[in-house]
Amino acid sequence: MEQIDIFTIETHGSKVMLTHCPTETVGSITIPDCVTDISISAFRGCTGITSVTIHDGVKSIGESAFNGCTSLETVTLGNGIKALGTSAFKDCTSLREVIIPDGITNIGGHAFDGCSSLTNLQFTENLKVIGHSAFKGCISLSEVQIPSGIMSIGRYAFHGCTGLRTANIPDGIKTVGGSSFNGCPVLAIESNVFPVIDGVIYTPDMTKAISCTNSEVKNVVILTSVKDIERGAFRGCVKMESVVIPDGVETIGTSAFQDCKTLKP
Repeated sequence: MEQIDIFTIETHGSKVMLTHCPTETVGSITIPDCVTDISISAFRGCTGITSVTIHDGVKSIGESAFNGCTSLETVTLGNGIKALGTSAFKDCTSLREVIIPDGITNIGGHAFDGCSSLTNLQFTENLKVIGHSAFKGCISLSEVQIPSGIMSIGRYAFHGCTGLRTANIPDGIKTVGGSSFNGCPVLAIESNVFPVIDGVIYTPDMTKAISCTNSEVKNVVILTSVKDIERGAFRGCVKMESVVIPDGVETIGTSAFQDCKTLKP
């Protein structure tokens, strides 16, 4: 273990890991050139940091590495990053822009959850997986362009992005998780594969209801072809008064109608 500037550094074989930054640190931060990995919770709770520059030699950002850095406005992610851990930038409420570099194929669960000031989000074509709740509660996002190579969008990925107006579901995608776009009342989804009918997203074969984008919806009639209602599919539809569930439905997932407070029996 050694100190470089204000940082605690540990070396494990070929890895040079930044493990800690004092929580009283303020202003702009540049990751030292020797660092290859940013450890779990290394900057967690550093509420005075305003910007971070991560060089191309850094390969991974650990779980909750910058969680709760509430003054962080800008972050430059180096092109060498391959792994972005769970909750890496969760609740960075001042963060305005995120440009995902080419090396990242998987965005971890809750990675940018609660980044309420985020307005500019750019993906690269190499991205394959958007994790569970990755951008949940990013209320300032207005547009999302999901790359054509994406294979999976996790549950709650864009849940509660109340300002989101446009998003796309690419043709080659394999799975879209339950409640992935719930609570996005002004959202228009572009998709050639996943039907969107009256604000409800269905699987391509229309046998499963996945997500209801319109949290303001009052009356829902689920397609007669549906066999399954996905976990969390209508969660947070706080104004829903009635829902017609066809006889052919065999399973209703956990929390499918959670917080539907005005739903009448």
